Amino acid sequence: MGRKYSLDLIRILATCMVIIVHTKDIFFNRNLVLRTWSVFRVLGTYGVPLFVLLTGYLMLHKDFEEKEYLNKFVKHNILPLLISFEFWNIAWFVLNHIPVLSTYQKDIPTQIDQVIKSCLFIGNTNDAMWYLHMILGLYLGMPIVSLAIKRLKGTSYAQILFVLLVLCGTIVPSLGMLIKTYKIVFPIFPVLNLNIFAVTVWGNSVWMLYLLAGYLVRQGSFRRISSAKLFMMGVLVPAILSYRFELYCIRHHLPSLVSYDFILIVLTSISTFELFTRLDGRYVVSSFLQSIIGFVSKYSFSVYMLHLFVCAVLYKAILKIGGWSLPIGYGLPKVVHIFTYGAFVISVFLLSEVIAYIFGKIPCVKKWLFMVKD
Repeated sequence: MGRKYSLDLIRILATCMVIIVHTKDIFFNRNLVLRTWSVFRVLGTYGVPLFVLLTGYLMLHKDFEEKEYLNKFVKHNILPLLISFEFWNIAWFVLNHIPVLSTYQKDIPTQIDQVIKSCLFIGNTNDAMWYLHMILGLYLGMPIVSLAIKRLKGTSYAQILFVLLVLCGTIVPSLGMLIKTYKIVFPIFPVLNLNIFAVTVWGNSVWMLYLLAGYLVRQGSFRRISSAKLFMMGVLVPAILSYRFELYCIRHHLPSLVSYDFILIVLTSISTFELFTRLDGRYVVSSFLQSIIGFVSKYSFSVYMLHLFVCAVLYKAILKIGGWSLPIGYGLPKVVHIFTYGAFVISVFLLSEVIAYIFGKIPCVKKWLFMVKD
């Protein structure tokens, strides 16, 4: 199978969504512009699920039974992830002690003991690098999952595991969250964590569900659903409901329902991913445009690691030069405000890309720290 530009588009979209998650509060105060803030809150939540769906799509069909490929998988995937995590954990600590680069967020590691514990995988990372913990766990378990799919496919045992994964990955957590909205003091949560190598991060079992869903998309399991129905019932309706739930929870001072394992977020993420994979072959895109999309998407991991610091420099420059106070742009006409924020997100994305491209000229940085694959 040749390179699919739809997958590159998904990487770009997911990266922008991750930037939105981490920057929306700079421009929008939840108490001042509740509706706009909620839209970006929901939109940003789809970013990481799309990345994990992409991983399942690209990796679970591989032949892990072949020892040569398995060794290659360790060398080119798991080892770079481990080295990258250790480097960025220390780098984030150092960069956050440089005033102009220190992020606006309060959950970035500032204590050396936290950094040491994170390097040794003791306790939470306490920052946006939780994603690396989670993806390391998934990658370690991927050969086992891939072999299980091939050996157990079509058996009742596999069906039971899949039902439990859906149940524990999204249905039970969603019920638990919904019950809280009615202030019922009766906790409901899944006991089983069905990730092969469980990682204590947001979502728990849902990451294995996303990984498997990516594989099912590749296998064409959802092809019988028309694009129109998938968009309406899988994307539009659950996205609107998620937005309405977010508004309700904020107005009534309740915990947010918009999380990675909430069933509406799961449904929208999988449906969006499936729809994007259908772009190939249906819409003609020039080879020049495809090459640009491919080039930009190649540095998606680098942007993930760099964007918070690029954002810190930009927003501090805006505050100083433009004379703004937080939230930036408040008081502007709504359309202008949103347009300004969109320009900010794109600027963070592109500047992160430029920095990654420049430092990516160093082969070891490109391979081991930015995990760029040619």
